[in-house]
Amino acid sequence: MRYALTPVDARCPACDSRDAELLYDITPELVAQHFRPREAEPDLHDALRAHVAALWGGAGRMVRCRACGLGFCDPFVAGDHRFYDLVFEPSYGYPQARWEFGRTRDVLDALWGTSWAGRRILEVGGGDGAFLRTVLGSRIAPEAVTAFEYSPGALDRLRALGVDARDQDLRDAPAEHDDRYDAVLLFQVFLHFDRLDDVMAALHRVSRPGAAVFVSVPGDARIAFNEQNGSQLDLPPMQATRWTAAAFEALGARHGFALVRHELEPEPWTNRVREYATYRYLNRRMIPGTLENRAERVGRGPLRKALRVALAASNLVRCLPTVVRMARRRDIGGSQWIEWRRDAA
Repeated sequence: MRYALTPVDARCPACDSRDAELLYDITPELVAQHFRPREAEPDLHDALRAHVAALWGGAGRMVRCRACGLGFCDPFVAGDHRFYDLVFEPSYGYPQARWEFGRTRDVLDALWGTSWAGRRILEVGGGDGAFLRTVLGSRIAPEAVTAFEYSPGALDRLRALGVDARDQDLRDAPAEHDDRYDAVLLFQVFLHFDRLDDVMAALHRVSRPGAAVFVSVPGDARIAFNEQNGSQLDLPPMQATRWTAAAFEALGARHGFALVRHELEPEPWTNRVREYATYRYLNRRMIPGTLENRAERVGRGPLRKALRVALAASNLVRCLPTVVRMARRRDIGGSQWIEWRRDAA
């Protein structure tokens, strides 16, 4: 895909600039075909297409702020519960190990020592507790941890850990959470938010003075490389934003949070190539008549898994020059991770 890069008038949710450029247009049909190909799942496809059209009031577009680099969907409306119910399988599995988990532990250990007694933590989008399991008991007691999560299955697993897990939107957190937390964690969640001013107001309200806020999101250079080299599109309304250090700094500054740390995930080139092969398969499965599209019509058993692996591997061979360029890049880490500090100079 080639980005259009034509000037458009759209308000940046991070820095408030209106100097933006178009990356590409998005239709509800494109979103539905991306997540639920019509040829494989016609009923889910039609339901998803209709829901996206209702969310946006028609079509949308992905644009990029030319002041701070934030990419965002216009209209700036993210997916809701119904959207995620249509997109994800009930058996969706959460990653159990992330680079940003270790970086967050290291920073909190440096701030508080290896015992976090007397501290309170809020994890927004706690998943099934993958991060919390690495610190509960060894660093912090379960009763000092709150997690917001909407998935019923994930909530059950969080509660089994003994933490206060709630089906709660951060933006609507009740007053009992005000001025309560020494650290707030948002791992791979921030990109799904719209109403960012409300998100930041809520973060300021629930955190204590001097609190640390840790956010991880996908690397923006990785997204651009994938999209412009035949790999998967990073489509809204699931991914509502794409972040840069400048965008994080601008948004934080408008709401009383200083950006004190921004890092890009270091990872072996094999990880980047493996993801590229997988995402290129997912992109090609959208196209009627491709082998990838036909493979999605096969049942959900081992045969379809084998076809996916074989076709993803064949794509690597056909795109070898692109794969080599990706392997050589050092600026396209899978995740970027930041620390904001509330009310820091």
